[in-house]
Amino acid sequence: MDPGRVSQHRPISGGPPARNWLYDPQVRWTPYDRDGVKFAVALEVPGASVDLGKVADLIPALANVRGKIKYPDVTAQLRAEGTWGHAQLAGSGTLDFVR
Repeated sequence: MDPGRVSQHRPISGGPPARNWLYDPQVRWTPYDRDGVKFAVALEVPGASVDLGKVADLIPALANVRGKIKYPDVTAQLRAEGTWGHAQLAGSGTLDFVR
């Protein structure tokens, strides 16, 4: 989530926006941070991004499928800030696969 996109005021029609964010442990490295441009990469807890959902309820044949993730998840972010505001591009992936 991008905290810069969340309203910081209380709307008249109700309570503040929900902020149900879960931050996973990670190791982050920011090799470039100059002139309003920042690039960062991180390694996160293995499998933290796996959606365990209710797939087995929808497809019973998958009831015994279990993830086997040994390597950390990788995330990256490129952010540019200026007087006009900011723009960012971010993504994540895993170095392993589900069997």
